[in-house]
Amino acid sequence: MMRYIAALLAANVTAPFLFVFVAGSSTLLSSGLIRPWELLPFLRVGLIVGFVGLCYFGIPVLLLSGGVAAILAKFECRSRWHFLVVGGLSGFIFLETLFVTQGFSSWRPATFLSRAISSIGSGTIAVILSGAICGWIYWAIAIRPMAQDRAIEPA
Repeated sequence: MMRYIAALLAANVTAPFLFVFVAGSSTLLSSGLIRPWELLPFLRVGLIVGFVGLCYFGIPVLLLSGGVAAILAKFECRSRWHFLVVGGLSGFIFLETLFVTQGFSSWRPATFLSRAISSIGSGTIAVILSGAICGWIYWAIAIRPMAQDRAIEPA
């Protein structure tokens, strides 16, 4: 049980920093304002923004990812691809629900999908990528060691 909690906390603490790094670096590099080796000074700003994101979105993301992890455990999903896809999808749903549909009160599937598709940009790609990486982090800490333990057991 402690392995699952540690994995959940590690993935959730990583999420906002990873999102800020991916979104910020892709935006700065694609705009042509800076070159890749000039990203280091922006690291301090990224850490501050990531910390603010962690404080602001930490509990909702923890609840969402905890629920998703419980559903995957219930259906005995052990493949890393399950966690990559579901992590990216839950990150996408979280971002789009908060910023595109202005919260859960106006959530309707058709409206959500039409607004989400029209708003796909670098932020959406960054949140899908960071969600997938966080799903992999959870899998690597919580699920992979258990699969390796079972493979070592004598027959």
